[in-house]
Amino acid sequence: MIVPEQAADRDTRRYLIAGFASELRDLREAVGTPSFRKMAGSSGVISHTTLHEAAGGSRFPSWETTREFVRVCGGDEREWRAKWVALKTELSPDEAIVPLREEVARVVNEVTVKRTWWTRGRIAIAVGIVVAALVAGFSVYHFGKTPYDPLYSGDFSRFITDVTVPDGAEVVVNETFTKIWEIENGGTVLWQGRAMRRENSVGGCQAPERVPIGTTPPGDRVKITAIVIAGSEPGICKVDYKMVDERNQVTLPGSRPIFFIVNVVTKLSGPQPAHMAPTTANPAAP
Repeated sequence: MIVPEQAADRDTRRYLIAGFASELRDLREAVGTPSFRKMAGSSGVISHTTLHEAAGGSRFPSWETTREFVRVCGGDEREWRAKWVALKTELSPDEAIVPLREEVARVVNEVTVKRTWWTRGRIAIAVGIVVAALVAGFSVYHFGKTPYDPLYSGDFSRFITDVTVPDGAEVVVNETFTKIWEIENGGTVLWQGRAMRRENSVGGCQAPERVPIGTTPPGDRVKITAIVIAGSEPGICKVDYKMVDERNQVTLPGSRPIFFIVNVVTKLSGPQPAHMAPTTANPAAP
């Protein structure tokens, strides 16, 4: 016979896992709901069956599965790592979790709770404990400036918007398109001689290795333009960029990259928006 307390524990476990799976499905929908086979192809690590199970909520996915799911959908891995650790701690409090160095970068500010199911008291406490332990352990070995601090004191970048080609937009195979981001110099350092350097690329799009940034005083905004050729095969295409100075040093190592993520198709599912019109410009070599 099962006592009520044990049954309640199982119900809570199912409820939390279902909520986590719902968040994964929302992330996938935000990029056009690509098939799990396409996601597996973009990942090259996790099978489509495993990705499908993670979104189904029948069981709690491993971090490796969660990371690949988030990565191919363009999510913030550090934010999802914090969510996963908190829920793992809730579900298996006696099981040790090996911390990742990346979790120290944002500490509490990037652990954003988006759904009411995630606001349960014990989850919040678990997040606080995990982050506090990570920060404490990091501080023992690193004093002064950390690898995640700006290269130049007072430097800060704020993402404003995707001017063209929103996340999850459809592009036809081999199509040339123009991606434009707008960012703001939110710090106290003049941006001069800066560029965006390509860091990661998944899906076969031909994107420039470096995209120049115009001189931008503190408080001003600047638009950054990249000419891209879509991949030759259908699937998800994602490219990340990080800001570098004239010496090719990453200026904001602790900040999220800017990126584009598109769904490469053989035929558009609807009319092509004006901001997706093909360009005649010659793309830079990748």
